[in-house]
Amino acid sequence: MTDWQPASRYPDPAVKVLDPSFAPYRLPLAHLERIATGFRWCEGPVWFGDGRYLLWSDIPNDRIM
Repeated sequence: MTDWQPASRYPDPAVKVLDPSFAPYRLPLAHLERIATGFRWCEGPVWFGDGRYLLWSDIPNDRIM
C-alpha cells in the first residue's frame, strides 16, 4: 500500500492524460475519489442504485469487492 492522500486542489495533478487523443474527454472540474488501493488488476465497476453500492472484480485474487 502507498501513503496516498487526497489532492488539495483541482484538477488533481496525479491524474494525467497518457494518450493525447483522450484529452478532449477529461473534465477538469469533475470530482474523482479513490475508494480502495492494493489491487493489481480490477474489472468493473458496476453501481447498484437500488442498494446504493458499488461492485468490482479483483481478478488475480478471485474475489468481488
